[in-house]
Amino acid sequence: MNTAARVESTGQKNKVHVSLETAELLIASGRGAWLSKRKDTVYAKGKGELETYWLLNKSAGSDTHSTSGSTAEASGHMDVPKERHPITPSTDSGNDMTVDVKNVRLANWNAEILKKLLCEILASRETRGIQADTISKMKAKEKDMTLSQDGTTVLDELQEIIALPDHGVMDPYTEQTFAATVAATQLDDKVQEQLRDFVMSIAALYRPNSFHSFEHASHVTMSVRKLLSRITSAEHMVDAHQDTGLVDGNHGQNAYGITSDPLTQFAIVLSALVHDVDHTGVPNAQLIKENASIAELYRAKSVAEQNSINLSWNLLMQDRYEDLRRAIYCNEKELDRFRKLVVNIVLATDIGKRGVGFCLSSLA
Repeated sequence: MNTAARVESTGQKNKVHVSLETAELLIASGRGAWLSKRKDTVYAKGKGELETYWLLNKSAGSDTHSTSGSTAEASGHMDVPKERHPITPSTDSGNDMTVDVKNVRLANWNAEILKKLLCEILASRETRGIQADTISKMKAKEKDMTLSQDGTTVLDELQEIIALPDHGVMDPYTEQTFAATVAATQLDDKVQEQLRDFVMSIAALYRPNSFHSFEHASHVTMSVRKLLSRITSAEHMVDAHQDTGLVDGNHGQNAYGITSDPLTQFAIVLSALVHDVDHTGVPNAQLIKENASIAELYRAKSVAEQNSINLSWNLLMQDRYEDLRRAIYCNEKELDRFRKLVVNIVLATDIGKRGVGFCLSSLA
């Protein structure tokens, strides 16, 4: 009653004010898009500061929220921790956004990085003549990957070795063709719009922690992109070291196919961006010690990392990002490689867990 009284007395004109408990019930029923987190907290005697939410006005973008019922199906319910459900922000103007101005700028910057990599993915497919699978086949594969099977978790997908396609070093003509194709590639407007919306939604899923924040994720993304740019192809390594005696017979294996596979680079950068989504700011060991429900959900192993993967993946699988997904991967092989890379890379950020790591190898 005390909570209800404070929610009622601190409301605003023409707005429906709801408690955290009510918001969680709505999200559990697949209606998370109806909500927007209130920026300021509410004080309740005997309870302290409370997080509350606004119920979005239907007239403020009913079309945007009409697909919310399918969100729960895409997520499979089980991947959302009970302690705090993610609130997907509305992009309609005038609504109470959960992404501040600084993070909006960071989101736009991150979207541009991913946009360039998407153009390289599309150009690589065109240059190499990679064929796409049917939409129905891809949707079935996506559904199979998203829904849990017999209580398995993300950690069960961890692989010691991920094989990358061996595209080989491009000859000068092919390399010029690829470069020209990249320069001429223009992302479809829908893909660009969905990409920016996805990155904005990822930003909204980050908590305002002092370290595990969206700003931190952006710093990691920048560093990863810089490191990727330093990876050179075998022929360039030969040119650079031909007078140093450092070149050996295995120099061509050092890049593991990363240089010639834009999809791998995209997966690496995206993993950096999402690796701390919804992080509570509390170490996994502490969550396990406190018997937190999220620790139980993920069997007390790589708790925060598994949660970040699930929330990010389930967001990407929503209907509103279908065009974006078709640009990222076009067949089952690409989707399978993309999923494996994201899972392994994010799980590898659990620095307190021994043995969580993987190797890359090129397919012969």
